Parts: sequence; C-alpha cells; structure tokens
Amino acid sequence: MRRVACIGAGMTKFERRLQETSKEMCFEACKMALESCGLTWDKIEAVCFTSAPDTFDGVHMKGEYMVDGSGAYRKPFMRSFVGGGSGVFVAPHGFYTVASGMFDIILVVAEEKMSTCMPHPQAAFLTIFDNIIERPLGPNLLWIFALEMNRYMSVHKIPLEDIALPAVHNKENALDHPAAMLGERLTVQDILDSEVLAWPVHRLMVSPV
Repeated sequence: MRRVACIGAGMTKFERRLQETSKEMCFEACKMALESCGLTWDKIEAVCFTSAPDTFDGVHMKGEYMVDGSGAYRKPFMRSFVGGGSGVFVAPHGFYTVASGMFDIILVVAEEKMSTCMPHPQAAFLTIFDNIIERPLGPNLLWIFALEMNRYMSVHKIPLEDIALPAVHNKENALDHPAAMLGERLTVQDILDSEVLAWPVHRLMVSPV
C-alpha cells in the first residue's frame, strides 16, 4: 500500500447551532480544511463521509442529503457509519481509500447534528432493547456503558480511579482547542465527586451531549 498523509483539517465549534443546517456546517468545516492546506474544491477526487444512522439526525437518506455540503457533487461519494464510533471509523476508511491507489486526494468528512429534527436520540435508542423485558425500564446508552465498564473493572481488577483518568486527560487536552465543547483542569477526585449517572459512570466521565 502507498503512504498516506493528512495535509489539512477543519472543525466547527461544538455548541448549539440552531441557525445552520447540518449541510451548512459540513460545508464550513470542509472549507476550513481546504483553506488550511491551500487546496481548492476541484482538486478533490472523492469524499469519504460518515454520519450516525439517519434516525439520530432525523434526516432520511442522510448521505444523499450531505453530498453537496461535503464537496462531493459529481464525484465518488462513500458513506460509512458504525453508530457512535462513526467519527473514528471514517479515518481508516479514508486512509485505505488513498493507500489502495484508488484516489490521490480525498476529503474525509465526519458530520452529525442530532438537534435538527429530534428532541433527543434516546427515542431511537429505546427501540434496540427487548420490548417486553427491557424497554419498560427506559434504558439508555449510559446503562450499556455502565454495565460494560462494571464487568471490565470486575474481571480485570481495575480501580475506579483508573477509569477516571481518561476524563482528566481528555478535558485537559481540550483547554486550548478553539472548537472544543469544554475544557477544564480536573483531578481524578473531581471526577469521582461528580454525580453518579449509572454506576460506575460519573457525570464528568462523559460529554454533556
């Protein structure tokens, strides 16, 4: 496979954006990415795009809707999604698209705006649970993460303090990032003193969204 490089990047700020559509925000981030490396739209040969499943955004056929906003008009457009991990998955998707020799210059685009048409994606999440035994309890994704984390801690004998360390590290990384939702200097104890949402998940371990 060929060597691959990321030569530019763009990101919109994580905040409530009621005036712009997801397509407009996508265009803004793509434009920033191109300007950061001195490229123009005509140099882009293809687009690797990701967004969570359509239900979360309330937009039917989301990939088709986002084509022109991500610079893919009349160009090859490949959409992938793996739920909450979509933004992580699209990076290797773009890597292999270039490494394979299929294209030389592509845009890798990750987009999501869950506030567009739904009050909360929880309405969609509820449908994945057993409708007789589990759904009446109103479970959510935090429950799943809490169960997984609790088992992981029990099996591998990991203390809760170690589980809190990524939250301390990640929020400190966001301190100087202009597009971050929040950044703060916290200690492990600050994390553990925050409200328990579903044991052992504390409020400061997860993003506000």
